Amino acid sequence: MVLGLEGIDLSSVPPRTGTSGFGIRPAAGRAGESSMEVKGTVALWTNSEAPTAQGCKDLLATQSRSAVTVAEGDSVCLVNEKSPIGVLKVTATRYNEGSYGLIEGELTTWNLRVPN
Repeated sequence: MVLGLEGIDLSSVPPRTGTSGFGIRPAAGRAGESSMEVKGTVALWTNSEAPTAQGCKDLLATQSRSAVTVAEGDSVCLVNEKSPIGVLKVTATRYNEGSYGLIEGELTTWNLRVPN
């Protein structure tokens, strides 16, 4: 998955790059002079074990942010409104590509949602 300014629609099956213009979250953006961030309802996975559906659900319910700075190898739990919970494992950040930079990663989604 390539994450850019247009975001990812986590509600579609399979998830796909946003097609209805800007404002879809999660999305990528530049941070500072060389870093990239994931914007939306996100939480950086810092546990040494692989992310799990329940682990991401708990993390998003207690420690979500509107943006997290990421580097290659990071995992980010993410959700958008009523979408399934997902995790993006960052494989590359491309600060100088696209309108606001790009983040490449492996996306996994689970049919689990964060309660309102």
